[in-house]
Amino acid sequence: MESPGFSNTEVVDISVTAGSTVTVDVMLNVDSANLTVEVTAGEDSSLISTSSSAISNNVTVTQIGYLPLMGRKALELMSLKPRISDANDEKSTPRLRQYFPETLLWNPELITGHDGRARLDFKLADNITTWKMYAVATTKDGKVGLTDKNITAFQSFFVDLDPPKFLTEGDEISLPTQVRNYTDSVRKVDVSMDQGDWFSFLGSGQSTLNVASGKTENAVFGFKAIRTIKSGTQRVTALAGDQSDSIEKPVTVFPNGQEIVRTDFRFFDGNDRFNIDFPDNTLPGTPQAELKIYPNLRAHVADAVDGLLRRPYGSGEQTVSSTYPNLMILRFAPADAPIRVKALRNLQKGYERLIGYQMPDGGISYWGGRDASDLALTAYTLRFLKDAADFILVDKQIKERAEKWLVSRQRLDGSWYTHYSWEKSEDRQRAKMLTTYITHSLAMANRAAASP
Repeated sequence: MESPGFSNTEVVDISVTAGSTVTVDVMLNVDSANLTVEVTAGEDSSLISTSSSAISNNVTVTQIGYLPLMGRKALELMSLKPRISDANDEKSTPRLRQYFPETLLWNPELITGHDGRARLDFKLADNITTWKMYAVATTKDGKVGLTDKNITAFQSFFVDLDPPKFLTEGDEISLPTQVRNYTDSVRKVDVSMDQGDWFSFLGSGQSTLNVASGKTENAVFGFKAIRTIKSGTQRVTALAGDQSDSIEKPVTVFPNGQEIVRTDFRFFDGNDRFNIDFPDNTLPGTPQAELKIYPNLRAHVADAVDGLLRRPYGSGEQTVSSTYPNLMILRFAPADAPIRVKALRNLQKGYERLIGYQMPDGGISYWGGRDASDLALTAYTLRFLKDAADFILVDKQIKERAEKWLVSRQRLDGSWYTHYSWEKSEDRQRAKMLTTYITHSLAMANRAAASP
């Protein structure tokens, strides 16, 4: 028996004689429901927190026959669920948390009704955090409204897992996982890390903690990365009676060597041969060969656009540079190209990262915090914001503050220059280059603002 929202149940060994009809009553177990379901069937009931389960039950007619009368017909079938014991033992089936986006929702347009109201359903992430929601609304006659609101996702008992996103084969680490107890009582918690095929434990994969109310305790798991893998999973589960949690994060393991990529390209008609030679010292399990055949050069160029996809990272300059290729994809890729969805998502993430590098004076810094604003980087950011505004919503105040800071740093002769501590005198050539670049960036930004 299969049905969305319920785990699979199979009834076997049903005796059916010729010319007769047999009725089988089956109650499916709840699955993937974000609530606590109390299943009651006489004195043998148990309290089960059903959040997510992938258990498939094999129920025989003999088992059903031994159940109480009520159980043969409906909810008492829950007694057959694995790991459910006596009535006094409350248990919780942990819901697996594995969806951790950096941006919960980006929706560029939502049409309201005549009353100004609209409904938008979206999936809440698995992060235990407070999200900041911003909304901008406009009317047909040009009126604008702004609002913000906090959305808090919380549960009273949970486990934190934050493994390194990238490891090298052979790395050994001791990874702490935090068990947080915000219930009103002390909890004895069984914490375990699932065995993965890409790592081996350096010690035990299980731990038992006593976590006081309102406190946090660490369970430390040591492991070694033993093979390369892309987006391998690591899962930790914490069980504490009627409270439980399970969390899964991705980890990529790179080979402990130097990556060598070679490309061979040619036109051919009919048959052709490609020779692939791997070095003698190639690491086991790492050689890969990929063959792509295109009907024409245009198809080749369109496919190569995938190589431009970049995930924003690093300093202020690195954030702009790693985000720009995504903007180029949106500008030149066909309107129906699937890659545009990823490029738009990366562009939005890059813009959100860049906001954090704007200093109180309006300029853009390399590292944020107490770092000083930089002339060239601020001009570079202005160019990026001007181009990004064609595809995402860009806050005009961010752009205007950056422009004002650049203008305020202009010298009396109209030039710009940054004097570094190691310089004994001004580098005139660099001053000319910087002045030209900033002037061009300001001109581009103002021209974009004047366009309809």
